[in-house]
Amino acid sequence: MAGNFVVNTDKLVVSTTTGNTAIGTTDTSTYKLNVGGTGNFSGQTRISLDNDVTTTDATGSLIVGVQGANNIGIDGNEIMARNNGTAATLYLQNEGGSIQTGASFTQSGATTFSTGTGTNTLNGATTLASTLQVNGNTTLGDANTDTTTVRGLTTLSDSSSTYPLRFGADVDLYRGAADRLDLATGDSLNLVSGNIQQNGTNRLTTAGLFQAADGAVGGPSYSFSNSTNMGMYRIDANNLGFSVGGTERLRVTNTGASVTGNLGVSGSTTLKTVNQGYSANERYYPNVISYTQDATVSGAWVIHTPIDRSSNHMSRIRVHGYLYGNSANIDFYITVYSYSGCNGNVDGLAGCATNYGLEDLGNDGLSKYVGIDANGKLTVAFGDTGTSIYFGRVSVDAWITRTAVDYSSGWSIDLSTTAGFGWKDSRAH
Repeated sequence: MAGNFVVNTDKLVVSTTTGNTAIGTTDTSTYKLNVGGTGNFSGQTRISLDNDVTTTDATGSLIVGVQGANNIGIDGNEIMARNNGTAATLYLQNEGGSIQTGASFTQSGATTFSTGTGTNTLNGATTLASTLQVNGNTTLGDANTDTTTVRGLTTLSDSSSTYPLRFGADVDLYRGAADRLDLATGDSLNLVSGNIQQNGTNRLTTAGLFQAADGAVGGPSYSFSNSTNMGMYRIDANNLGFSVGGTERLRVTNTGASVTGNLGVSGSTTLKTVNQGYSANERYYPNVISYTQDATVSGAWVIHTPIDRSSNHMSRIRVHGYLYGNSANIDFYITVYSYSGCNGNVDGLAGCATNYGLEDLGNDGLSKYVGIDANGKLTVAFGDTGTSIYFGRVSVDAWITRTAVDYSSGWSIDLSTTAGFGWKDSRAH
């Protein structure tokens, strides 16, 4: 049959040439089925053709809208909003209502959530392969959430005191400047346990101990922002240094301290034993020990040194003071050699006080002795076992040569009423 099959002019038109059908219109020129008006399908509607949808208007198994303008293309697994061949915005629930996914929500490009005056909630697993931009306030978790995990790089692009990372209602953390992390004014950092490290090395321990790097004389460990070459540093094992202007001025060791440069003392200062010497093989100790008695005492006054009987050291020892009750000045020098090549005249063992001499500048009139005490140490004494002295005061200086040994300690003074003082070698003057 030639021509079209027509029912009531435009109610149903079938082209007998192309087979195209029109309902509610007579246009059969383009589509297999062209419906003018509203269609109602009460059963299942199936489109068997799977034409991949792209931004091109004519693609997709189902097209909703006007080709060449805004339309949506749908295929077997995609929905594409487009406008005249370019990608357009796809609006879901634009007038309100929620969007729910049964499994993961995955995106491959930038995702922007604009909250407006409402709330957007992502429940379940949500995977964002690129950028998530949230405009407005954002809450991770709620009152029933135990854990929120963020994996990978998280950047706060506009972090500042105005837009911090806030904990609770009162603790703010933010980027204060380039390469700097700040806590808001008034907030505190509390290390509950563990250590604070720098490059894997502990700097502040859980016990509250600061452990600085060694530093150097020109860049000490503890310095000042306006004087970075002045402060304290570790020289090496058991040696602590203090530098000023990049120069060491004070060194403290496990045996004492030494000053480089002049030492000025202002005000009243008490110095005990001073270990000094002009050359490397001598030591001089002014007031190495002193002794006072505020009563009447009996016996010889015995000064014990730490110098060994066989040390082969040469010593000049000065004993000086005032014997108030005796109305006498005491001031004498003993020069002596503690020699390993001779024997004590009491015990006969190696080591004695030899080549000794006395220079007496006082008026006390007491006997003077030098020898080796019961401990094998060089010893000096004045007075005898029956000597009585009232309110006596003495001080001892020592100059010891042929040695760099520190003899600043180990001295003592006592009284002896024992004949011979218990010495192993005794020389009288």
